[in-house]
Amino acid sequence: MVVCTTLTSASRASDKTTDLCDALWDFGVNIRASTILVRRIEDEHLWISNPERARQAFVPAATSDIPHTLVALETGIAAPDTAVSWDGVTGFVDAWNRDQTLKAAFKSSSVRVYQDIVRSVGHAEMTWWLRKLSYGNQLTGTPSDLTTYWLRGPLEVSALEQIAFLSRLVSGDLPLSPRTLAHAKEVMLAESRPGCKVFAKTGWGLRGRVPDIGWYVGWIERERPKTETYVFAFNLDMISQTDWRKREETVQHVLTKIGALPKKSWR
Repeated sequence: MVVCTTLTSASRASDKTTDLCDALWDFGVNIRASTILVRRIEDEHLWISNPERARQAFVPAATSDIPHTLVALETGIAAPDTAVSWDGVTGFVDAWNRDQTLKAAFKSSSVRVYQDIVRSVGHAEMTWWLRKLSYGNQLTGTPSDLTTYWLRGPLEVSALEQIAFLSRLVSGDLPLSPRTLAHAKEVMLAESRPGCKVFAKTGWGLRGRVPDIGWYVGWIERERPKTETYVFAFNLDMISQTDWRKREETVQHVLTKIGALPKKSWR
């Protein structure tokens, strides 16, 4: 059974429920093949669709660039504007085929750059860091999986785990220096406009013959009409070639419906 509801911090249905199912159906998203969670940090209010799927783990794909960026910053491997030279190998995303900063690599989901990062950290230490950050199932496989464990497994994460991890990040509860957290926000900033900032990351996990998994996770910081932070995690089965657009657009639609975002488009 698919359920869409809004919960209080005590996990009881609130008196005024925003129907996320309607918001998703209106936007052409199959609620049985997706889940979205939004948590307001200030009072732990939680909106959720398809709680069963929210507990289901998938490969994080490029959303793992968030913990990987944190590790790179904390260990001193890279800073937001660190230049990474292109190795001359042509990737299927045009933005990958040039020199990049860490900020640019995060935005473009450059697999090569993040593979270089985990190589620099090493398999044993990356395993230690994922455990320290309590990210997903914390599995990195064997040393031979070092450059693919977040793309093909064994690393997996659920939408609920994404929300828990991001909530700790925005609340400053991860075992990281204030400098790392400040630089992470600089890297993750997706949009800034008066009164509102969006920090986010997409992900696209290739799953062969079964539908690919699409992700969009992050948080919003609002300064007015009052200061609020909304953490979100969304995943869906991507079946058609146009489903990749639904990741960001669906989250924008839902956040607008529940009043977390003004009606003006992000972009």
